[in-house]
Amino acid sequence: MRRTKISYIGILLVFGLCYSLLGGQDGCEPCTDRDGDGYAREGGICGPIDCDDLEPDLNPGIDEAGLCLCDDGIDQDCDGVDCHLSEIYTIYQIQNPDDPCHPAPDSEVTIVGVIVTEVTSQEGFFVEEPEGEPWSGIYVYDPDELAPTDLARGDELTIIGLPAEFYDMTEIGAIEITRTGTCEPIPAPSVADSCDIATPGPLAESYESVLVQVLDPMVTDIIMCGQLEVDHCLWIDYVDPGIELGDTFDSITGIFTYSYGGFKLSPRDCSDFDPPVCN
Repeated sequence: MRRTKISYIGILLVFGLCYSLLGGQDGCEPCTDRDGDGYAREGGICGPIDCDDLEPDLNPGIDEAGLCLCDDGIDQDCDGVDCHLSEIYTIYQIQNPDDPCHPAPDSEVTIVGVIVTEVTSQEGFFVEEPEGEPWSGIYVYDPDELAPTDLARGDELTIIGLPAEFYDMTEIGAIEITRTGTCEPIPAPSVADSCDIATPGPLAESYESVLVQVLDPMVTDIIMCGQLEVDHCLWIDYVDPGIELGDTFDSITGIFTYSYGGFKLSPRDCSDFDPPVCN
């Protein structure tokens, strides 16, 4: 009889502890997770409180900022407030209209740690994210000459400006430019197929303003103003009287640009041809 009495006491203690820890639930029932998102409404030993147990996309595990869900008036991560989106963007986010963090029209943006790939004039230059690849490059319009006068390839910059479309090419109108480094490695050229990036190739838009390389191109036409066509599709924005129809190269590298209704590969100098065409 003594052992039976101890067993009853033990059972009562277990049920009492369970009832207390679970906030007074009847009979130690499991944590309630009606929407199956892994978070319960009870809190306590059930973990962080799910603020809406009927909506799986609202729970403490949601990374609002990482998913670019800020400033939408919804508290996705159940912390009681809607997050505010930073003004710092990557070029990938600015260039790719399908990126969830693509800035709203007329938004001021800041890009950090980008690398100069070419200086075209006192009024503009190209920059790229260090990792390269599609959507990584953009043209910076600098009519007020805010950049250092000795700006060069390999300079690392932080830029504040306004993105805009100028004749269908995306650019950033500079408001503030700060040089944060020099002689940084220039992003490796992104290798692409000539006809995939030529107008109207499927990858053309994603390589706009990126340092691109095409392999084994052959000159198939000498076109307007002495510019070249390679592989029957891609325009090369470079004039050299020594290049002839039928010439082949191991590679041609350049900034991939858009003007006068078409995409073009613009070698920066004669050494962007392999073999070089320097006289």
